[in-house]
Amino acid sequence: MQTSPKHRRGYPTCFTSFRSVTIHNSTPKSSPVTDWCPTTPITGSCTPHRGFAAPRALQPNQPEGNAMLRIKATTTLLLWLLSGWAAAITSPLEADTRPTETARLELIGESGSRQQALLQQTGVHFEIAGLLVRTRVSQTFRNDGSGWVEGVYSYPLPEQAAVDRLRMRIGERIIEGEIQERQQARKTYQQAKQSGQRTSLIEQQRPNIFTTSVANIGPGETITIEIEYQQQARYDSGDFRLRFPMVILPRYIPGQPLSPMNPDDDHHGDLPQLSESAPIQLNGDGFGWAAPTDQVPDAPLITPPVAEPGQSLPNRVRISAHLNAGFELAKVRSSYHGVEVESLSPTEARIRLSDTQVKADRDFELVWTPTPSQAPQAALLSHQQGDQYYGLLMLVPPTANAEQPLPRAVTLILDISGSMHGDSIAQARQSLLRAIDDLSPQDRFNLILFNNSSYALFSQPQPANDHYRAKARRLVAGVEANGGTEMAGAIHQALTQPPQAGYVEQVLFITDGAVGNEDALFNLIEQQLGQRRLFTIGIGSAPNSHFMTKAAQLGRGTFTYIGASHEVEQKMATLLDKLRAPLLTDLQLDSDQALQSYPARIPDLYRGEPLILSYRADQPPKQLQLSGRIGDQRWQQTIQLQSNGNNPAVPVLWGRARIAELMDQHRRAAPGEPRQQLRQQIIDTALAHQLVSKFTSLVAVDKTPARPSQSSLKTQAEKTELAKGSSHQKIFGMAKTATPAQRQMLIGLALLLAALLLALFQPRQQGRRQCSQEALPC
Repeated sequence: MQTSPKHRRGYPTCFTSFRSVTIHNSTPKSSPVTDWCPTTPITGSCTPHRGFAAPRALQPNQPEGNAMLRIKATTTLLLWLLSGWAAAITSPLEADTRPTETARLELIGESGSRQQALLQQTGVHFEIAGLLVRTRVSQTFRNDGSGWVEGVYSYPLPEQAAVDRLRMRIGERIIEGEIQERQQARKTYQQAKQSGQRTSLIEQQRPNIFTTSVANIGPGETITIEIEYQQQARYDSGDFRLRFPMVILPRYIPGQPLSPMNPDDDHHGDLPQLSESAPIQLNGDGFGWAAPTDQVPDAPLITPPVAEPGQSLPNRVRISAHLNAGFELAKVRSSYHGVEVESLSPTEARIRLSDTQVKADRDFELVWTPTPSQAPQAALLSHQQGDQYYGLLMLVPPTANAEQPLPRAVTLILDISGSMHGDSIAQARQSLLRAIDDLSPQDRFNLILFNNSSYALFSQPQPANDHYRAKARRLVAGVEANGGTEMAGAIHQALTQPPQAGYVEQVLFITDGAVGNEDALFNLIEQQLGQRRLFTIGIGSAPNSHFMTKAAQLGRGTFTYIGASHEVEQKMATLLDKLRAPLLTDLQLDSDQALQSYPARIPDLYRGEPLILSYRADQPPKQLQLSGRIGDQRWQQTIQLQSNGNNPAVPVLWGRARIAELMDQHRRAAPGEPRQQLRQQIIDTALAHQLVSKFTSLVAVDKTPARPSQSSLKTQAEKTELAKGSSHQKIFGMAKTATPAQRQMLIGLALLLAALLLALFQPRQQGRRQCSQEALPC
């Protein structure tokens, strides 16, 4: 079978109908190339696709007899089966195989004794003052065993979190953490660990994935790690929203396997050596369940072990908040958890969970709404730090008058991979059908589905008439979630369709974003977007918000989060209203002072969205002037700035915004000196503002050694919950389990294949002996 240089992973043939099998055998160059069709990811039917050569056993008009043809066809099928089963056992890349038996919840000592999980409880408290949120997260680790242990725990935080404080509590003592360059922080931690000192380390793996390591927890001892971070609440369409992620959805890891992280490899300059980056090494590949690949070389650091089906983890989460809105509140609620709201005044409230504690299996979202007359129009927060002046501006532009909307060419992309199984695919279907129903007769549209491969309903956008929309509805109604998450093919297919002159081209991307190769996808979006706009819709109880928000930002669109079926109608209506309404474009900022502001390029604004701008200046600006276009009309607004006093969070948020901008430049930069210069700028900014980043970490060390030098230290990776509504089987597929059934099946298939080969070989030998005995030509 003819294959592409990357073997066209995920394209099984129609003959086998085994949709998780990928064929990597080569075909002579003379093999005829036919309209051999890959199985579609929906029903197993075929869509012709040039470039796939049918295996010889399946090509017509071969000279072999029927019996021999059947034997060869059966043998070919068994070879495919064997290659598929072998890949399921040995490769982390085929289909959606994400092995789970890399680490266990219990720590097994040399004597065979078992210890309970170290992480016992997580506490979260929000202090909300207007637009700003200060969050404290406490993680309590308890060692109920008889030996000394090190705990490693990966967890999500909001993608815009500015982590700036670490404290380690040991009884009544508190040890403050300090910010260091990542490699230096790792060395500090390792030295303290080896010396028997209690120590903890906070590292960032992605903007929304962090790791806590805490070493030398003694028998019967409890250590609490507290981290704090700043962020902004999100304001959109009249509501303020605060999301706190509580679970890392298992990421799909594409690419070719690498050897365990090699410090001599060039991983874009952003990975320290394995000995300085991986808190625990299991099977030589780090503490995660995924091996490093050429596309995701840090895969072990973003794939923490996951609880098995039916396994109960002890970690429970307590959540509370103090809300000082600064305006009269009309409503305070939680989107997915029951909460009790105690009103302290018309502008202030205290919130806590109705249940004392909850499982960490879905994101928490707090929503508060001002009374209509109190809806904010503009707000400025400022702070002087040294000889620099910092500001954070929020401005809600006026709503434009409705105009005759231009016809649209809308491409709908639906993720039907295994991680979308369950509640997520049901919500995705609802959302997609709602978007199809919203199309008008003058619009055009296309539909692309993807898992291991991508499938387009049409070769290019078609008129949104009753016939084509009905065809799309039938397709959507029958989809099921299974397989891998090969996003790149779907994004490429959507962004390289023939241009639709006279139409506003929009792409709606419905997914949970459960991938590990975010940077490669961001580069692809930037390179191929053109004049289109990309809107992401995060589905499920724990989508990858870093991918969703950054993809929408680079795609000049917006991010919508739908976490439950009851939200589909309202949130899709809000999004679809934005797609039809005029937007504020070509925004420019002028001031009476030279400003260093972020985002460096002011994004377009859709209906109901505010402008958020973070700036630094040598002198406090007195006036800002914003200008742009709403549809065909010029828009301009002058803002007189009056400082509202000191707010130390403002410089921290400016530092976080600058790091995000520099990380985008770092991603785009060529390897070598340009990338190293940007890396140093990121380190300098992070150190100046005491922030955790890709290249800086917080480390705390208790100066007094605790573990006796003769006592050994065991390392334990803490498991995380699977996201609520997800299917362990669909995500991890036929991965390794506690039973040898899969290996036995492989052995059985191998024996069957051997028998067939023997049957094929013996008649030919018997025939040769017969020829020899009778002196006949053979």
